[in-house]
Amino acid sequence: TLFNNVEVVSALAADPNFLKQLFLSLEAASSSDPEWADLVAFLQEFCNLARHLQQANRQQLFNKLVQLGLFEQVTRILKVGNESTKLKATDVLLSIIQHDTPALRTFLLKQPNHMMFALLIREFTEGAGDSGLPEQVADLLKQLLDPDTMDTSVEKNEFLDVFYDQFLGRLLDVLVQDKGINPREGTRSVPAATIGLVVDLMCFLVLQHSFRCKYWALRNQLVPKVMSVLRRKERWLVCAAVRFFRTMLSIKGDIEFYTRIILKGNLLEPLMTVFIENGTRYNLLYSAVLELLEYIRKSNIKPLIEFLVVHYSDRFADMDYTETFKGLRVRYEQHQDAGAESEEARARALASTRTGEPPLRGLTYAFGLDGEPLGPAGRAEPVGVLRRRRRDERDLEKSEEDYFESDDNEADTAEGPSSHEQQQQQHQDLGNRHRRSRSRSPDVEQGGKEQQGGEGAQHQAGVGVGSGLGEGARTESGGSPRG
Repeated sequence: TLFNNVEVVSALAADPNFLKQLFLSLEAASSSDPEWADLVAFLQEFCNLARHLQQANRQQLFNKLVQLGLFEQVTRILKVGNESTKLKATDVLLSIIQHDTPALRTFLLKQPNHMMFALLIREFTEGAGDSGLPEQVADLLKQLLDPDTMDTSVEKNEFLDVFYDQFLGRLLDVLVQDKGINPREGTRSVPAATIGLVVDLMCFLVLQHSFRCKYWALRNQLVPKVMSVLRRKERWLVCAAVRFFRTMLSIKGDIEFYTRIILKGNLLEPLMTVFIENGTRYNLLYSAVLELLEYIRKSNIKPLIEFLVVHYSDRFADMDYTETFKGLRVRYEQHQDAGAESEEARARALASTRTGEPPLRGLTYAFGLDGEPLGPAGRAEPVGVLRRRRRDERDLEKSEEDYFESDDNEADTAEGPSSHEQQQQQHQDLGNRHRRSRSRSPDVEQGGKEQQGGEGAQHQAGVGVGSGLGEGARTESGGSPRG
């Protein structure tokens, strides 16, 4: 059947006159005419079946419908139609937006007075709760406001500016006007389903439009207005407010911002009041609040932990059926201990600066080779002093090396090239004779050594004083041969 319907839609789309005649009939018919309602129903069914076409054919068909005035006809339906025709019109928009979101977004932005946008917000806030129309408009708004589907800066900036400046305040007015939330200032009774949709949309905005939503919330009391839903009698609406509270704290970069708003508006008090009134009943509200408190403990949000322990520690003592409250108290005590240690460290640093001594950083001490501390009374010296001391020790070794190198250079200069060659030859001869003497008897070796000394004396007389030659001469004169 689906393939037959697709063939029928393809044939109608290929007809050059059919679609034109359809829109002319819609424009000419009166809203009170039954034929007009039938035409709207046909348009809805035609767009639903068109979603099953191939992508190229589907895109071409939707573009043709937009050119023929589809959005203008939907605007008229939302303005003068009944609940049934309005529901069909929003269904047409959902069929279009699933495949061509920029087209509808551009039309809403450029239409004079943003009429369709205003009509959608009106149906969202004033529509009957059991008609299904607010739910469809809520889904439509989420897709329109999704930043992942915005490709150009015009969509991201101009479209969001229009929504935040002109229409977001109207959504929050629903919460202010509800008699169930504000018995004194409320002007009407808003269906619980509509309030739930508003809270759900606020959660979406907090997650998707972090920076823009924070700026708007700071100026227009967004958070207190949404948290006022805790006053409703419906438990599932109270859970929706808890979910919004949890959503604010789920963005790591925005926790500090929303924490300040929560503490400034004392928004934890009504939440805990509802939780305490719930008692020990194990229901959805009980689980939602416990999960929120456990998240605050695990995320270590210090201001909220301090507020909970300081104001509700007596209540926590009676709630021994879960470890969450004990964990919050342990976290609070850890923060107190850490704060005391930091204060003590700052006091020590301040005292050291007053006495003129630089404060020690860490527990690192420097010791010399003898095991004694380098600084007075075991106190570590600054790094610069240690470096200068090491540099002085190295300079002393360098001066000794320079001294011995200067002696060697003077000796080489006094001997000259010829004396140096003779000295090398003499050492070579002495080495050869010493190896031969080791293979002889001890007596022969003694004689050889004396002869070696005599030859050394002859060399001293004929050539001059050398290092090895002087040793030979002293051997002969002293009468004690040296090997």
